[in-house]
Amino acid sequence: MSKKFNYTIASHNIEVHAEQDGDSRYMVRMSCAGRLANVRIGYLTGAGRKWLAEFFGSRPSVPCKSAKQACEILAKAAVKQPGLVPFFTSKETSHA
Repeated sequence: MSKKFNYTIASHNIEVHAEQDGDSRYMVRMSCAGRLANVRIGYLTGAGRKWLAEFFGSRPSVPCKSAKQACEILAKAAVKQPGLVPFFTSKETSHA
């Protein structure tokens, strides 16, 4: 099972995919047409109305009421990461 969501973040259309990676655990990836493709941004764990957005590194997890909300939180944090900022601030569109 997988989940797919679309968001507009920093004036870019972001697509987020959460692919099942065990019981109630999903690997979350993000892509942005013409900028980057399939970048891992964290984990999504939970079910029903109890979800956690789990970041890579030492940042604490964020509890959420939906998988969609958790994936949006992960994507918003990802576009601010130093390694990804150049993809969203340059005027070129062929970084992917």
